[in-house]
Amino acid sequence: MRGVAVRLLLAALMTGVGSAPATAAEAVQVTASAPPRQAVRRIAALIRADFYDAARAARIADDLERAAGAGAFDRLRDPRDLAMALTRRLEPEDRHFQVTWAPRPSRAEGVQAGESAEESRGNHGFVEARVLPGGVGYLKIDQFAHFGGPGSPQQAAADAALGFVAQQPSLIIDLRDNGGGSPNMVGYLVQQFVAEPKKVANIFRSRRGPDWMEISPVAMAHAPRLDVPLYILVSGRTGSSAEALAYTLQTAGRAVVVGERTGGAANPGSVQRTADGFEIFISFGTPVNPFTAGNWEKQGVTPDIAVEQADALRVAHMRALEAEGAALPATPARVLQTLKAAAASPPMPEGVAGRYGEIAIAERDGALHLQLGRRPERTLVPLGADQFALAEEPGARYRLERDDKGQVAAIVRILNGGGSEMRFRKAAPASASLR
Repeated sequence: MRGVAVRLLLAALMTGVGSAPATAAEAVQVTASAPPRQAVRRIAALIRADFYDAARAARIADDLERAAGAGAFDRLRDPRDLAMALTRRLEPEDRHFQVTWAPRPSRAEGVQAGESAEESRGNHGFVEARVLPGGVGYLKIDQFAHFGGPGSPQQAAADAALGFVAQQPSLIIDLRDNGGGSPNMVGYLVQQFVAEPKKVANIFRSRRGPDWMEISPVAMAHAPRLDVPLYILVSGRTGSSAEALAYTLQTAGRAVVVGERTGGAANPGSVQRTADGFEIFISFGTPVNPFTAGNWEKQGVTPDIAVEQADALRVAHMRALEAEGAALPATPARVLQTLKAAAASPPMPEGVAGRYGEIAIAERDGALHLQLGRRPERTLVPLGADQFALAEEPGARYRLERDDKGQVAAIVRILNGGGSEMRFRKAAPASASLR
């Protein structure tokens, strides 16, 4: 178990969380004039020693040394340029390969993810928890923080976020800005949604050590939600452990993935440093999914619903409400109607702009904007037959009334789902500006 814990700790360093400034004693003195051939030899030696596939490690390292011996890197006297050239050369071999240069270590050895003040201020990656219109739960997680024992700040952040949306009948997890982090957070989240986590977890394999599983070290605090409709939003930015969560729940049939194909970085690892001041992330294992017998390395996670990442939330929101079918209550049904209408980009009726007592409506940028008194401006969404919703309040409803000549005479605000109405007569001239 100790070996597993060490591997999980190292994997948590994949995104650099938990880093701390090096002390003067830890700093490594480097100069920009370190010979490129020497630097490449040292980097090749680290790859040969630590990369998870010994045969591939030897081939990759040999290739680097041959290129260096042929003078491929001699002109790169700035170590930052050399680091970039090596990263570009190595990335096709493993998407986690990254070479950087720093005058002193950028990560302090032995610092666990979650110990830094910066991560705490970022709520350990759980940046947003809210209820979308119509009653759909939404969690935005921008990083997977490492944690160990029960009651840690990282677990508390996860539990608070999950608890906030525990009453919603469906849930959206937004990983579009999540570049990865610790596998143990993946395990913690997976067990919230599946009955037997061990049957769906990835197995990490390496020729250099024992296999280990992506299982949480901590039991969940909330009752599992085994049947909640679950949607995971992804983008080209989604990487590493964030991809693991999407891939694991997708292949287990527990989540619908929405958005764009992900980055394709599957293999966990750690950062190694040379005496020249170069740091290289080297993968020490590769995941094997129990359903596909493969993983998402290089190819990424393919969404079930492929849409531009900017539209992923809207699409998932609609799908979540649609999934309730005839059981959808009246207000969420109005929300769904609004979302569908907005997606269809319906034409705007003419002659609507103007002043209606406390209400001012102006046309701008191809849309109609409504302001009621001192309330914030809202965008009108045409529903057809002179009916409107508000984009920002999709459960709200307005209706136009026309005179015998077909001209707009008033706008009616429909309250309480149609139980009562307020009528605002239109004043001349037929133009208005929003305050």
